Amino acid sequence: MLLLLARSEGELATALEMNLPNKLTISIPKDYADLSPTIVDAAFRSDQGQLAIRIDMTALIPPARINEILGGLVKSLKKP
Repeated sequence: MLLLLARSEGELATALEMNLPNKLTISIPKDYADLSPTIVDAAFRSDQGQLAIRIDMTALIPPARINEILGGLVKSLKKP
């Protein structure tokens, strides 16, 4: 990915010297990992000048789990 982002060999060398590939490694949150997602696309972008990443994932989710997720969302929207 860094090869695509670097605009010059100098920028690529600087990124590698700063160990950026390892600094960009994160884990998928457990709630998502439990769904066994497949990452179909990912891209780096700028979010108000800060490095951000967009990740598109797909997963087959059993209907009972979908009901559980939606029920939790509805419950969180209800006023006490």
